[in-house]
Amino acid sequence: MAVQTTPFAIQSGGETAPLFRRLASALWGARGGIIGSGDLAVAQNGTPNMSVNVATGQVIVPGSQATYQGLYFGENQGTTNLAIAPADSTNPRRDLVVARVQDSAYSGSADEFSIEVVTGTPAASPSDPSLPSGSCWVLARVQVNAGASSITNANITDLRTTYTGQFGRAAALGGKIICTSSTRPTAPFAGMQIRETDTGREYNYSGSAWVIPHPLGRLGHAVLNANSSAFTSIIYPLSVTVTALANRRLRVHVHANVFSTTDGANISVSVCDAGGTIANQAYRTVQANKGDQITVEHLVDSGAGGSLTFQLGAYSTDSSLVTASGTAYTSIAVYDEGPA
Repeated sequence: MAVQTTPFAIQSGGETAPLFRRLASALWGARGGIIGSGDLAVAQNGTPNMSVNVATGQVIVPGSQATYQGLYFGENQGTTNLAIAPADSTNPRRDLVVARVQDSAYSGSADEFSIEVVTGTPAASPSDPSLPSGSCWVLARVQVNAGASSITNANITDLRTTYTGQFGRAAALGGKIICTSSTRPTAPFAGMQIRETDTGREYNYSGSAWVIPHPLGRLGHAVLNANSSAFTSIIYPLSVTVTALANRRLRVHVHANVFSTTDGANISVSVCDAGGTIANQAYRTVQANKGDQITVEHLVDSGAGGSLTFQLGAYSTDSSLVTASGTAYTSIAVYDEGPA
């Protein structure tokens, strides 16, 4: 290949269809997919029979027959009804509904965009049929059971963003890509953004990993709803377990109301891990029969993430209480502060 000496667009002509498609590919990051969330959705016929309906909508179809083929745009204006071939009497089969572009510059003689059914082969354990020639975007799988006389929504699997190689919806270069946690783009670039519809989370690609760039806020908390028993050695009246993502900065916040009948009693409150190891603590010397408040915070990296437990620990030199009431509560909370 060599430099293409005619740019898009120059003077009043000279532009070619391949050059425009490559321009579109550059603007869309070479990605295909549906545009709106409901575009080209496949569903049963209003009165179920051996056909399916394909909703109105638009799709970007990447050319798959040549390296520099670029992107095609296809549109369905209104609902299209497609017939499903009669069911086999013995075995089930899988059909695929596809959006297909045929371009005679690369193969065949047709030049068209179509939405069609690719009929599979009946088998005891059927598999998807091979895609037809041209460039295809798979919309849905239709399970045609043995002896079936109609197709319902229960037989239709939406594949518009999940079929092999179809990762999320179409998005302009630098735009946010809508996908799921299992269909993230496989060739991301630094700065690529995605939003997962199954988790509700948004990620940026750092160049080596998918990262949620913003704090997630409170992951979990617990509140003491009754006074503790009198104590002089360390107690753990409160704990909280959270599920953390990997490589996040966590802030553990404990707030305790304490009380002692002994003047000058020393009370400490601490943030502890699940095994009771103290991570951070604060002290108070309290007056007899007068409550006090102690707050402690601890910052920790989540490491590999997963289930993490933190405890509120308390220690006193004389018999004391960790108290709880409607107006003076004791609590522990864990917050996600963002990437570590």
